[in-house]
Amino acid sequence: MRGYRIEAGEIVHRLLQHTDVKEAVVVARKDEKDESYLCAYVVSGGGFDASELRTYLKRSLPEYMVPSYLVEVERIPLTANGKVDRKALPEPQDLVQAGNEYVAPRSETETKLAAIWQEVLGLSQPVGIRDNFFELGGHSLKATQLVSRIQKQLDASVPLGEVFASPTVEELTGYLEAAATMERYEAIGQAELREWYPASPAQQRLYVVSQLDTGGHRLQHPVGAGDRRRAGCGTCAGELERAGSAS
Repeated sequence: MRGYRIEAGEIVHRLLQHTDVKEAVVVARKDEKDESYLCAYVVSGGGFDASELRTYLKRSLPEYMVPSYLVEVERIPLTANGKVDRKALPEPQDLVQAGNEYVAPRSETETKLAAIWQEVLGLSQPVGIRDNFFELGGHSLKATQLVSRIQKQLDASVPLGEVFASPTVEELTGYLEAAATMERYEAIGQAELREWYPASPAQQRLYVVSQLDTGGHRLQHPVGAGDRRRAGCGTCAGELERAGSAS
């Protein structure tokens, strides 16, 4: 599937090791775009939490083996021969995954991202800003499509890894806003070499304070090569002035 060898038995084995899972089956399905995805059907022995169960699977399975959908069912349907009746299992696309309550977009960027989310995932219901991309059926291939759509429609570059790190509209909006802020900062170029440089307002204030100091104290500051040259010239001028007075 998507170029990877999938071991459904390994996924089921991991699911059954979870304390809240009594029975499980994993099947490969295809969406309306004829793209394959994994769906896990679970009979829960306790509280069913798709998000927590997905996080649990990620600890021991590669991303491509984590089912796009985790669906709770009362029982696993069987045929007369005792095999899993795959035709009797519900289609997962329009099933609401356990997770956050719907929160509508609050900004233009969130509205556009939510629309892209819905388009890529092929959902009929609107996407909330706190809905997890992967809990809604997303996978690595769709994440690649998401990055491409964002680049095209928002003219913004998002690394593929950032989709996994920020899988909600709210989080990815935060990334885009932070990235845009960083782009506005420009590096300060190196100044050209000159004999002297105009003092900044802060330096001018320090100079005035030093001149008002009548107690004999002076501010100390590092002396550069240019300062030493100017200091040397000042010393020569002073010596010449004193020599002229003596004569």
